Amino acid sequence: VVTAAAAGGEQRAEGGAEAEAAVAAARDTAWRCEVRMAEAAWEAASAEALELRGALSRSSAKASAAEALCERRGAELSRLSAAADGAEAAWRIRSAQAATEGSERRALR
Repeated sequence: VVTAAAAGGEQRAEGGAEAEAAVAAARDTAWRCEVRMAEAAWEAASAEALELRGALSRSSAKASAAEALCERRGAELSRLSAAADGAEAAWRIRSAQAATEGSERRALR
């Protein structure tokens, strides 16, 4: 009877050790799975960050081009404004000259 009880105890001990090994293997598998998922998430985030950097770079280049265009347009408007001011001044001078000539002609009559 003692021998049978001892044999049963050994079987339970062997079964407990197998269960502990199975639990340890399951934990190891779960940990490896978590590591793989974290690595995949990191790779996806890295790819997204790279894509966003590229988009930012393209946007920055577009902004620089737009700024340069605005500066060129501003310079063009300044030139046109100066030309308009010059044309207006010339018109005023010619108008004054015409008025003076008209007054002189009337005075000579």
